[in-house]
Amino acid sequence: SSPATPTVPDHTPVIGVVIDGRPRAYPLADLYRADRHVLNDVAGSTPVSVTFCDLDDCVRVFTDPRRDGVPL
Repeated sequence: SSPATPTVPDHTPVIGVVIDGRPRAYPLADLYRADRHVLNDVAGSTPVSVTFCDLDDCVRVFTDPRRDGVPL
């Protein structure tokens, strides 16, 4: 059996990315607090940083082309 895939409730605002053909969703509510405007993750072996500014609703996503599996 495969591990369960986390789900996000319908109508939840998310930042969506596709990495190596696999979708990933980051709930926007996780980034609203000032001390949480940057989220670092590793998707597969690809490091991902998701940034959010609530002052102007600006979102940026960064990856590392070296794909070394270490967070940015």
